[in-house]
Amino acid sequence: MVYFALSLSVQLFKGKKDGMPPHIFAVAQRAYWNMLIHRKDQSIIPLGWSGAGKTTSCQCALEYLVGTAGSVGTTVTVEKIQAMFTILRAFGTRSSPHNDTTTRFSMVVSLDFNQAGLVSAAHLQGEERQRASSAFSRLQAAMETLGFTAQEQMAIWHVLAAIYHLGAAGACKGNAIQALWGM
Repeated sequence: MVYFALSLSVQLFKGKKDGMPPHIFAVAQRAYWNMLIHRKDQSIIPLGWSGAGKTTSCQCALEYLVGTAGSVGTTVTVEKIQAMFTILRAFGTRSSPHNDTTTRFSMVVSLDFNQAGLVSAAHLQGEERQRASSAFSRLQAAMETLGFTAQEQMAIWHVLAAIYHLGAAGACKGNAIQALWGM
């Protein structure tokens, strides 16, 4: 249902020129057109208070760009973007006074485009915030209290890392938080 509503919104904005209301799709479309016309990299930086919707705006912008620009093969798809954010939210959120799913990591997402303007790859770099490190330490302490051995904990981390990497759609390089789609 959410994807249908997003898809309908994408269709309303697709192909429109200037004069669109302030909306993340309008911002994404302007960045895309500027990239095509000027052949220069563009950036979209969502800013705001905790719970303001920065992660959701990032996801919507990526879905819009991938959905409207298209991609080379099935390397990067709207479904893969959604799956990536599902995994990130499953393991990287906490409750706050403003939002039940406040993201506790910062991220930089970049899309690579080919000469025809199609998405050829997507890159995600994330960095946990201080609270995430603290929460991880508490999680480890709780697992020890419950009698999880070091080997059992390591097995759990390996499984979670494998799921994370598979969810990021293939080849990964860098540290455990950095994933690469494509080549």
